[in-house]
Amino acid sequence: MKKWFTYHIGAGRGNNQPLVQHAWQKGYRYTRPYTDRETFLKAYLTGHYIFWDNFIRQYTEKSSAILSIGSGACVNELALFNDGYVVTCSDLKQPPCYKDAVELFGPFDYLEFDALTDAIPAHYDIIFGLGLIYVFDTDQLTQFFSNVSAGLESGGIFILDGGGPEDNIFSFCWSDYFLRAERYAMTIRKSVRTMSWRKMEKVFHGYRHKNKEVISAANKCGLQLIGLETFDYLTEFHRSGAIRWLTNRSVVTKSVLSYFGRRNPYIRMFAFRKTQ
Repeated sequence: MKKWFTYHIGAGRGNNQPLVQHAWQKGYRYTRPYTDRETFLKAYLTGHYIFWDNFIRQYTEKSSAILSIGSGACVNELALFNDGYVVTCSDLKQPPCYKDAVELFGPFDYLEFDALTDAIPAHYDIIFGLGLIYVFDTDQLTQFFSNVSAGLESGGIFILDGGGPEDNIFSFCWSDYFLRAERYAMTIRKSVRTMSWRKMEKVFHGYRHKNKEVISAANKCGLQLIGLETFDYLTEFHRSGAIRWLTNRSVVTKSVLSYFGRRNPYIRMFAFRKTQ
């Protein structure tokens, strides 16, 4: 596990700001709720949501009792709900967009609880958590798995997104050297263009975990790995403005980077079965 920092052009907040802004604090809202389900899903079920959706459906059945942890705006949950699955959503707080979702898809449960400190209020056949564990350090990750395991039926399945790229040499060099240097150069450029002093801010974003660390923490809590797949090999490269510009203009560059991106996938999907 390593701390994950991002770099920004700005001024006033200072470096090493110890802040992770949880998704619910940003106040999930739909920019356009739309008037029918099909148009809504076509607009929102895109990009990484499709990868998540495809993986989740490999392990779920419509008869399963399903809980989503850290549901946020419920894009994947609503896609399942639309196809006849019964999904209970949850997060630290119910988001503002919940009323829009109910108006479009009909009523569904949305629980408010903290998966680190609160017991899951029922037992489920399937639990999944997407884009979540990057906010947990090693101890919190183990506690999270423990609470999830307690909320699963025997033989139940936990589906987990790794919360960003794995902690490895490639991701470390890419994020902490290349992106940092690029952002520093952009900060200087903007300072010159605006004739005002800007500084590069180093902001604490969360944690990167190795696959083996995630699997080990799960095993300690009676969860056995039954599936692991990776997707999305360009998103990390697109954090670079220069490389994003190149891939948008060259199919060859996009293809080459997609190949090398397999060493640093943005999406890692795990499936665990409760064995205890």
